[in-house]
Amino acid sequence: MPDPGRSTLRRTVEQHAKGRCEYCQSPAKYSTQRFSLEHIIPRSQGATTSLDNIALACQGCNNHKYNKVNAVYIVTNKLVALFHPRTQRWQDHFTWDERFELIIGLTATGRATVEALQLNRPELINLRKLLYADIEQVLREKKPFILRCMLDGIKKRQGRMVKWHRFALSVSIT
Repeated sequence: MPDPGRSTLRRTVEQHAKGRCEYCQSPAKYSTQRFSLEHIIPRSQGATTSLDNIALACQGCNNHKYNKVNAVYIVTNKLVALFHPRTQRWQDHFTWDERFELIIGLTATGRATVEALQLNRPELINLRKLLYADIEQVLREKKPFILRCMLDGIKKRQGRMVKWHRFALSVSIT
């Protein structure tokens, strides 16, 4: 049963985000603080509170983003737009390293967002290490066939591990 204290907007945004920060992909269920409904384009810049301008963000990403919509891309020293979760797909701009600890920007927008929002903060890396280790252990002990299939799938996708990460973070540890 839905929590009567949660607004329809919050429920819709949380469902769209699948319970994860739409920037760093951290799962809300492991956070010590409630995730924010973040204005992608800030109200201070004239934007409104609407579904196409609200993203679910962990407190760290929300704080680092603040009212930014652009950041300097250090390779070219030019201003580029930050990642926009409603108009862009995460996997087009980011990927994971082989241990799912670091987010790697694939585009200028992705790299500028990684830097501006500090998507590889030490706390996030620690959380990712714990989640990855727990998932590896569960799959090794309880689901060796699934693990083999997933690893084969990773090899077939030539290093694109986004789907494996989504699966791994959705496994419930019991």
